[in-house]
Amino acid sequence: MKIYRNFKKYHLEAPTFIDYTFRTEDGQDWYETVLKELDNGLLKIAFESDSLIRTCGYDATGLYPENRSVTSIEEKDIPEGFTANGEWMFDGEKIVPRIIPHEESVAKASERKAYCITVATNAINPLQDAVDLGIATDEEKRQLLLWKRYRVEVNRIDVTKAPDIEWPEQPV
Repeated sequence: MKIYRNFKKYHLEAPTFIDYTFRTEDGQDWYETVLKELDNGLLKIAFESDSLIRTCGYDATGLYPENRSVTSIEEKDIPEGFTANGEWMFDGEKIVPRIIPHEESVAKASERKAYCITVATNAINPLQDAVDLGIATDEEKRQLLLWKRYRVEVNRIDVTKAPDIEWPEQPV
C-alpha cells in the first residue's frame, strides 16, 4: 500500500488549463503522477494529519487532496458501515473507528437535547393554544399529552452519560 503524504497546493509558473496542482511532501504531482497511479479500481481515502478520513471515492479525481494524504484500500479491508463521516481514521495500515472524546459526545448530546426540546415545544404550542381556547379536538388533546411527556423525558436526559443515552421516541 502506497501512501501519498501531505499534499500542498503548488502554483504553476507557466499555467496551461490549470493554475495550480498539488504535490506530496516528496514532490509527487497530483495530476502528472498520483492520479495515474491511483487509477486502480480501489477505494481511495483522503485523511488529514490527525488521521481523520475526510473524503473517499473510487474515482480519485473527486478527492481534493490539499493538506491531506491519500491512499488506496482493498475492498476486503473496508470496514462494514464505513463512510467519510468523521467517525473513521486511517492508522497507517487500515481504516479504524474513531474514538470520540467524552467531551465531544456530551456536546453532541447537548445539541440533540436542545433540538428535541425545540421540536417538542413547537409541536406543543399550537396544541396548547387549542386547549386554552376550548376548541381542541380529542386527537389534539391526545397529541398534546404525548408531546408534553416526550419533552419531559428529553429534559430529564443526563447528557454527561453520552454516548450511552437512550433517547425517547418522538411522537408521530
